[in-house]
Parts: sequence; structure tokens; C-alpha cells
Amino acid sequence: MKKPLSFICTLFCVFILLVLTQKPVFTGNVKDTAAVKVLSIPAPAFEMPGEMVAYTNNGRLWLNSGAGYVRAPLILPHKTRIKKVQLVCKDNNSSGNIRLWLHVFSNNLSESFTLCLVQSEDAADEYRVFTTTDINPNKIDNVKYNYFLNLHLPGSNEDGYEFISVKIWYKGIW
Repeated sequence: MKKPLSFICTLFCVFILLVLTQKPVFTGNVKDTAAVKVLSIPAPAFEMPGEMVAYTNNGRLWLNSGAGYVRAPLILPHKTRIKKVQLVCKDNNSSGNIRLWLHVFSNNLSESFTLCLVQSEDAADEYRVFTTTDINPNKIDNVKYNYFLNLHLPGSNEDGYEFISVKIWYKGIW
């Protein structure tokens, strides 16, 4: 009688151990386990405010003459945390840098600030990626603020400036 009872108890203990090892254990905050997502914003999403300068936007964006600014809205889920911002461009001119910054306006326009800046460096006749992780504050608050991507192109395509896209790595609680 002892052997069958001992066998059943051993089998039961092994079963419990198997169940416990298969059950996921959550330590910490669930939002810390969310996957990082990437938002890619291509050149055609940007437009010239008020058509101030002629530009070409056909998958690559460049100005037809002189320097100018273009803008695109940034729409991310509420309470998202931005982890990294990348600028993909060609800057083959040593006299200026392509600059991209995430800009914020409060709903009543009484507040305005920049979350981050990323810019090209040096001249090279190729498409390159420039990255920043210095984003402050990095948490999106859609209730209070509106978010925009501003891009400054210091010259035309003939001057060596082309913009391809922006990539934003973000993490949230979904």
C-alpha cells in the first residue's frame, strides 16, 4: 500500500512542478515588458508650411532652391515613451547640416518646446542614418500637447541635401 501511495504522491509533485515551471511569472510592471515598435515617416508625409519655397517630394524630399523648413505631424499613442529617433538623409555639403527636431505645442499654444534634435554631420555622397536617444521628456501626453516633426534643409538637391525618412522607436502600454 505504501508503494502505490508513494508513487501517486511523487507523480503529483512532479505534475505540480511541471505546471509551475510552465506558468509565466510577472515580476515588475507589465508596461516594462511591452515590445518596442518602430514608426517610419517617409519624405512624402512632410509638406512646406504655406508653400513658402518650391520643393520636390517624390519619395525623397529636396528643395528646388535655397534653405527652408518642412513639417509633418507626429501621432503616437497616449503615454508612449520615445526611445530613439533616426534621420535618414543625404548631406553632401560641408557648409550646413540637415536638422530634424520633435517639437511640441500645448493645446492653447501657450507652451512650446523641443523634445529632441538629430542632425547630419560632415559631407558624404551617400545616404546615411543619424540617431539620437537624448529625448526629454520622452513620454507622449496627447491630452495636453500636439507633436510635430520639423525638418530644416539648408539647401537644394544641387547643393547636396536630400531627406528620405524619420524612424521613431517607441514603447507603450498596449
